[in-house]
Amino acid sequence: MKKHIVLLLIIHFILTGNQLTAQEYYSFPSDSAHWSVYSRLSPWGSFQEATFVYSLEGDTIIDSILYSKVIDTASAIYIGGIREDSNKHILFRPSQLNQGFSFNCFIDNSTLDEFVLYRFDISLGDTLYLNEHTTAWFGNLIVYKIDSIMVDSVYRKQFHFYNDYMGDTWIEGIGSTTSLFGPICYVFEGQEMLLCYEDSNIFFMSEQNYFDRCTHLIIGENETYYNNQFSVHPNPAKNEIVIKNTVKPDSYCIKIYTLFGHRVLKKHNTNKIDISGLISGIYVVEQVVNEKIFRQKLIIN
Repeated sequence: MKKHIVLLLIIHFILTGNQLTAQEYYSFPSDSAHWSVYSRLSPWGSFQEATFVYSLEGDTIIDSILYSKVIDTASAIYIGGIREDSNKHILFRPSQLNQGFSFNCFIDNSTLDEFVLYRFDISLGDTLYLNEHTTAWFGNLIVYKIDSIMVDSVYRKQFHFYNDYMGDTWIEGIGSTTSLFGPICYVFEGQEMLLCYEDSNIFFMSEQNYFDRCTHLIIGENETYYNNQFSVHPNPAKNEIVIKNTVKPDSYCIKIYTLFGHRVLKKHNTNKIDISGLISGIYVVEQVVNEKIFRQKLIIN
């Protein structure tokens, strides 16, 4: 009898392991975080598309309240402050009236008052009033499923919502799989999609990301590549990579970029590169030789 009980407990642990490991709460980031978001607007048969990157860079105090500054990375423009309170509410304070964040994310705000962008104090079956901007478009959200998702080898809670007009999924410590501003994104004729999230500790590529990179356009995509002559070994790698190129110039430069387009490493005239200082994630290795561009994706474990 005792053996049967032990066996049942083991089976229960295996079947519910994801849920058990996702019980730790992961707070929202407060610095050095980036959200890369694909946005497409498709009016009347034509379309516009762009990758928007939102970053947390430094702090600001407004009305004696401390916020993390949210920056539109491409324009380096401050777009608002974000903070988490003791109730696991993520609050956003816009920087301007009638503010837009992408092709499909905007607020029709007449004041600069903060509002609740996310709530992570929720349970299965809750009907959720979030803010006046979300409710105006969609009404209240209903939590129909809570499960977990692997983020850099650790499980985090994932919340799924629906109502008569939309669905959404939120991940603890990251936000919506639509966008950082997912709860206020009104997508009618278009698309909004979180591509990647990155901070000083983790790299997360969304499961909905069919571009397999953190921008819908690779760095310099209009240029010609010669990757059949260029290789990086090992790949995936951990501590060191070796660059092999059939072209052997007298002088060259190796650069490594994140998929956000941020250069993280630069070396001259060496084919052995120490990468031990880079965090796990996906990168682009680039070599320019005689005006030819060689690039390859690199995975660092």
